[in-house]
Amino acid sequence: DYFEKGFYPLGAASEADALAPSGALVKAVLLSSGEFLPGCGSFMESTSACGQGMGRVRLSRSLAIAGDPRTPPGMLVVDRGATTGLSTGGIHEERVEVRDASRPLRAVVAWIDRPGSALVNDLRLVVSGPAATPAQTYFGRNFSGEHSVSLAEGGAAIDETNPFEAVFVDPAEIVPGTWTI
Repeated sequence: DYFEKGFYPLGAASEADALAPSGALVKAVLLSSGEFLPGCGSFMESTSACGQGMGRVRLSRSLAIAGDPRTPPGMLVVDRGATTGLSTGGIHEERVEVRDASRPLRAVVAWIDRPGSALVNDLRLVVSGPAATPAQTYFGRNFSGEHSVSLAEGGAAIDETNPFEAVFVDPAEIVPGTWTI
């Protein structure tokens, strides 16, 4: 409804901005809204009896509403829908300008894959800060609590099971500048 009524990108309904979101976009928005539940395992932990997946859905963490300071100040959506995807070894890159180091940076890539235990498509999400050092590089899936673990901190695990990957950079680790996703 948010996208179909044209709330993206300005946070207010605009017929001119209306778009029909793909299922993968809806999934990515839900995943990026995940709110960590303290005392209940980490986001991607599956070995715990209390693993929480990506947490509790809280859309105000993902979808901007004009004039509401509880919602994110900006978001970038790339919805490739049913268009031609990436070829094996292909790369799709986005750059975002991060100005406010007090808010987390959240990036999610989600896709639709055939049901079953093995992925047909296995995408990788890599998020790098302005200097692209190991301390500013994050691979999807590597969480400790509610935030991603950088490559320098051991966040090098690869997710070969889920048809999505996410990186949530802790505001304490945000460096203003151009980030690459």
